[in-house]
Amino acid sequence: MNFAVAALIACGCVSLAEGPDWPPADDYINAAVACGQNGAALNCESSRTRWAKDYSDAIAGIKESQRRVSLCLSTGCDHAVRPNAVLGCAWRVVIAGSAQHRNAADAADLTQFCGSAYLDDAGRKAAHIQARFMQQLLAKAD
Repeated sequence: MNFAVAALIACGCVSLAEGPDWPPADDYINAAVACGQNGAALNCESSRTRWAKDYSDAIAGIKESQRRVSLCLSTGCDHAVRPNAVLGCAWRVVIAGSAQHRNAADAADLTQFCGSAYLDDAGRKAAHIQARFMQQLLAKAD
């Protein structure tokens, strides 16, 4: 089996058990950490409160929400969301591949969040595969 496909299945990015669809927003909440347990409790709580709307808007194609979702998946947003560097990078690839509402910061974010500080070569390959899958889902929603 191709390593990239195996990595996508292992990270939970792609499921073979059900048809392609977006996982629920709650699947990404970092339930292992209560926001009050960290030094950025207000930021964590704010990110958690906003997450479901941002995620819903991101999968509906709204670029600013895609940027916020990518950031939270890459960084965890003060422990509000479980970090997933592959998915964070995949969202950056989706954003960079879109002709609409792209800005100069998007290229810098793609370089940063898909770079060696976050992912190795296998992770980047998995992110690009995941991005293609996400682009197909976004196209179906149009």
